[in-house]
Amino acid sequence: MDKTKAKVFTIFWFVSGVVWTFASVKRFTAGEDITIAVVYAATAIIAFALALGFYRKR
Repeated sequence: MDKTKAKVFTIFWFVSGVVWTFASVKRFTAGEDITIAVVYAATAIIAFALALGFYRKR
């Protein structure tokens, strides 16, 4: 993978992680179903891990 693709994927997964984090926090604070909030939080962690992985490939 070249540097440009790695940079694009890093930005994509980082932004995705931020979106999932905000969705998870919204669910936690609204007192909605805790299971969905935990799934959102796990998805955010996975997205941040993917962003870190692609960042290291740069």
